[in-house]
Amino acid sequence: MVETGTNWGCTAIVLAQALVDSGCDGRVATFELNPENADIAGKNVKAAGLDEHVKLQVGDRRQLIEAALQNEIDLHFAFIGASHFYDEVTVEFELISPKPAPDALVLFDNSYRTEEDGKDPRVKALSGRS
Repeated sequence: MVETGTNWGCTAIVLAQALVDSGCDGRVATFELNPENADIAGKNVKAAGLDEHVKLQVGDRRQLIEAALQNEIDLHFAFIGASHFYDEVTVEFELISPKPAPDALVLFDNSYRTEEDGKDPRVKALSGRS
C-alpha cells in the first residue's frame, strides 16, 4: 500500500490496521516532506502498535515513491492525498502506474475546492467527465 499526505500518520494507521485485521501480508509505505510532521506520525504509528506494518519515509514523495516501489511486485492499494493540485496528483499517479496488480484500487483525496462555483477542472480531467 502507498499513502501520500500529511495527517500525522492517521491514514497510515487506518490502512495498517486494515492489513492486520484482514490477515493480509503487506505494509504501508507513507511519505512526509516535513521532518517534524514525520516525527509526530512515527510516534502515532508506534503508539498504535503498527510500526512493523508502516514504512514512513521523509522527503519529497515524488522522489521517494519510485524508489519505494522498485522492489515491489504488485501494488494493491494506493491513497494519493498529499496534494490536491491536478499536476501533482497526475505525477504521483504516473509514478505508481507501472506497479498496480490487476485488482488494484487507487483512491484520490481531491476534495479541496479551488473555484467558488464548485466546478473543479482537476476532478473532471481525472474522471474523464466534463
